[in-house]
Amino acid sequence: GQWLCEGAVFTYDFDRFDASKILPMFAKYHITTFCAPPTMYRMLIKQDLSQYDLSSIQHATTAGEALNPEVFYQFRKATGLQIAEGYGQTEMTLGIGNLTGNLMKPGSMGKPIPGYGIDLVDPDGNPVADGVNGDFLLLTDLSPLRAKKRRFLVGIKKLLFFSSLTTPAPASQARRSKGA
Repeated sequence: GQWLCEGAVFTYDFDRFDASKILPMFAKYHITTFCAPPTMYRMLIKQDLSQYDLSSIQHATTAGEALNPEVFYQFRKATGLQIAEGYGQTEMTLGIGNLTGNLMKPGSMGKPIPGYGIDLVDPDGNPVADGVNGDFLLLTDLSPLRAKKRRFLVGIKKLLFFSSLTTPAPASQARRSKGA
């Protein structure tokens, strides 16, 4: 993401994560955007964050695994920052996210990013109700989803992809997608 936007990237190489060694780096290098997996955030909030100057941080993001809402709340209480959770892949960059300016729902990876046809479906390819985990469906032909309401996506069981050119998803999902 940052490289694509020609942003500066700070990388700290370590053999074993130690929050007390990483936390001083924010003030020393004036880091403005922090992206880390939820496991690192869980370890950070175990520290007394008031002992560190984190004032340079303007944005906090996470991806790679589910972020526990309690970690979100504790980090916000300590820093005033909301952790924006998202989901993406190398092939598509960020596809679902809690974007700046939108309501952030702790425990949710966010809403589909404009330009991606994404939904959660049951094993038969039908959209699941709000609050129900489902299979992640990515449509490369967006026409079936243009009129859909954008929902917060919370749980993914497996990834399914459908394109008008190929159908790597099970036939039930592909048939549902074609007729939608």
